[in-house]
Formats: sequence, structure tokens, C-alpha cells
Amino acid sequence: MRFAAGGLHGNEPSGFCAVHELLRDPGELATDVVLLVGNVEAALHGEPFSHRALPDGHDMNRVWSDGHPGRLAGIARQALGILRELPLEAGVDLHNNTGYNPIYAISIAAGCRRALARAWTRKLVLYPGTYMGTLLEQLEVQAPGVVVECGQAGDPESDRAAAAGLRRFVRAETLDGIPEGEPGPHQTFRSLGRVVVRPEVRLGFGSESAAELRVIEAIDRWNFVELAPGTLLGRFDGDPPLVLEGGPRRRGPRSVPGARSARGVCWSWTPCWRPRTPRVAKQDCLLHVSERLEG
Repeated sequence: MRFAAGGLHGNEPSGFCAVHELLRDPGELATDVVLLVGNVEAALHGEPFSHRALPDGHDMNRVWSDGHPGRLAGIARQALGILRELPLEAGVDLHNNTGYNPIYAISIAAGCRRALARAWTRKLVLYPGTYMGTLLEQLEVQAPGVVVECGQAGDPESDRAAAAGLRRFVRAETLDGIPEGEPGPHQTFRSLGRVVVRPEVRLGFGSESAAELRVIEAIDRWNFVELAPGTLLGRFDGDPPLVLEGGPRRRGPRSVPGARSARGVCWSWTPCWRPRTPRVAKQDCLLHVSERLEG
């Protein structure tokens, strides 16, 4: 039995689309499949697919840990109770990025998870020892799983890729026999943490911004590009406005002197996700930093 979730974030439509397309036309399935449709209320709030979560609501992909309060956490506990009774072989959780990104997968470990990921992508980012209250963390207690970031939200190509990968995942007779979704060599990265903007700091994009932290336009063009030390991605006034979470802080972002009180932010690693709007960056994080591994 295999499991797939989509739409835990209301502003990420590809998971919704993939799950609904499979329900409309399941075709020949290799095994029983359990599907979870996520935060429908957030997806339908205001303009469809514009809200990650309801205003003043919780992020549905942060409520899966024990003891988390709120209605969404109650739904998560009910879903986990059902899943715990099932003989799951593997699971996937489908998401989007808000900025430009190639498709990539996230897992807690490698091994057989490469086979799951390859239904969509050959890029795998490892997040060992990271605990954020996600569905993936709970899924791993029972069966191997991956999160798949299916490309930019709102791009029809992302929706098609999500749906095509899901079909490959549920139709393969074995996990080792899942067809590959894209050509090219396998690439593996290890997360070094996520860079979070301090809550009190005003964030803006572009040189004309009056915010304290001014990030360059089209910052997402650097996603999955290995950056040299000293690459300028933004400027800030005053005390450093960023915090590195979930990684070794001694290897965190560094500031370099600049004109007057402005300083340039530089990274010496590979970013694997950067949003393009201040609202999303403040809700989640400014970027994830990673390092490329061999093989």
C-alpha cells in the first residue's frame, strides 16, 4: 500500500491537481493507494491558491508532532491514526515553491528514497536530524517517504509534472522499478539549515526597498546554483537580521563590510529554495542552504 498527500499548503496547487487527477482517472494501480488532500480551507480562502495557511492559522505541515495544539493538529492526529493501521510500503508529500525552482525531493535519509524521488526528479536534498513537525517526519516512523517540490506554484508545467510523477509512483510494481521522471545524473545535497528573518526586521526585495533587509530582485534564479563566497544577495542596516536554524551555526551566513551602515549578505553554499515575496519569506524562511555531496 502506498500513500500520497497534496495541498498541505494552500498556495501550492500541484499536489491538489495531482491527487484530483488520479482520483478522476486512476488507471491500473500496482497496489492500494491512500490519498490525503490537505488544507482545502486555505486554498479556497480569498483568491484561490493564494494563502499558505488561513490568516492567523497554523501551517498544516508543522502540526504533525505530538502535542501540537489546534484544529489542524487534531486532523493530523486522526490521519496518522488511520495510517498507523495500514501496511504502508512508502509515501510522498507533494508541494510547490513560490519562486523558480527545478523539481527536487527532500528526505531524512537516502537509501530506497532515491527510488521514490526518481518518479519526479534526480535531485535529492537530505535533512538529517531536522525536526519541524512535518508529515514526512511522522511518515518515516512507519515507511520510507519523500517530499517532492514540484516546481513553481501556478505553473501548469509544475501541475503536469506532479501528476505524471504520482502516476509513475502508484503504477510501478515495485519501488525499485519506478520509472525515472527526468534524465541526467543523480545529485545529492545535504541541508545546513534554513535562514530565517528575525520577526522584528522589515524585509523587502529590490534596491529601491526602504526595508532594513533588502534582498536582490529575482533571488530565486540562484536556486541550486553553487555560490562562491562573497556572492552578494542583499544588504541590511543595523544588527544582522538573520538566524540560521536547524544547522551548525558556526557555518551560518556571514556579513561583509559595505558602504556606510549597509552590509552585503554572502553565502558559500548551494541554496535549494528561496521565495520571491517578503510575505512568504517571513512566514517560513528566506532560504535553505545546503552543500553538494558526491554521488
